[in-house]
Amino acid sequence: MMFNVEKVASGFILVLFLCFILDSSFRNGNEAEKRDNYIRADGRIDGTDNIQRVGNVYKFKEA
Repeated sequence: MMFNVEKVASGFILVLFLCFILDSSFRNGNEAEKRDNYIRADGRIDGTDNIQRVGNVYKFKEA
């Protein structure tokens, strides 16, 4: 059985290109949602409302 090297190489490059396109499309949606959260020296939390402070313990609020 003989393989055509040009067809195999073209198919491989096409698959790599499609994987790159799919990967980059999923990453772009998440980058816009990425935010930094800070816990300041005095205990304040900046950047989110999903973390609450109870004494010296920080907890994630339930959704």
